[in-house]
Amino acid sequence: MTACWILTVFVDGRTQNRPAMTVVICNQVALTNETLRAVEGASTSIFRDAGIDVSWIEGESNCTTHVQLPSTKVYFVVIASIAPGIVNLSRVLRD
Repeated sequence: MTACWILTVFVDGRTQNRPAMTVVICNQVALTNETLRAVEGASTSIFRDAGIDVSWIEGESNCTTHVQLPSTKVYFVVIASIAPGIVNLSRVLRD
């Protein structure tokens, strides 16, 4: 199984002059909670060292959530078994 991380990155400032971002995880391959928490922890540590605060929200596999998202500047991470459009890209390259 291949996991593909697709990121659209936006950073929002906080009042303490430290940038912050919200990350919505869309787990389409049923990674275990243990694996997801390990990835979140490692990513949080990297961003914290870079001076950026991270908030995590677990989304549904279709990227909907049961919580109110910030009105702007949100990351969506889609974990999928294949990259979107890979079949179409292959056809384009072949033609």
